[in-house]
Amino acid sequence: MVSGGLYGLLAVLLGALGAHALDNTLSGQGESTWEIAWRYHVMHALVLLIIGLWQRTTGTGPARFVVYVFVAGVLCFSGSLYLLALFPASIIGPIFGPITPIGGGLLIFGWAMLVLTAWRTQT
Repeated sequence: MVSGGLYGLLAVLLGALGAHALDNTLSGQGESTWEIAWRYHVMHALVLLIIGLWQRTTGTGPARFVVYVFVAGVLCFSGSLYLLALFPASIIGPIFGPITPIGGGLLIFGWAMLVLTAWRTQT
């Protein structure tokens, strides 16, 4: 629940930053990229909270490994997109561009592990 709360807090702060402080800084593409990063960020913060509640109420649930995969996935996926929205692609793209699909792969893997865990606990 701590990681979900921290990611939720950070998502609100970065959402406000994107909407207010960076309003005139981000280009059309940068604004769209920021929005995608924020959407995945906040969605997975909520998922981490739900996983925490699941574990607290049932005493079972996904292993910590699933939480770590989601935390790393958001960090790589959303984190790289936030940076790509802020800095020119020609400068930062070669470094952080390849990290985005790695983060996406981690998120997909986390969801698959979550489904597997849910399926195992109900049978």
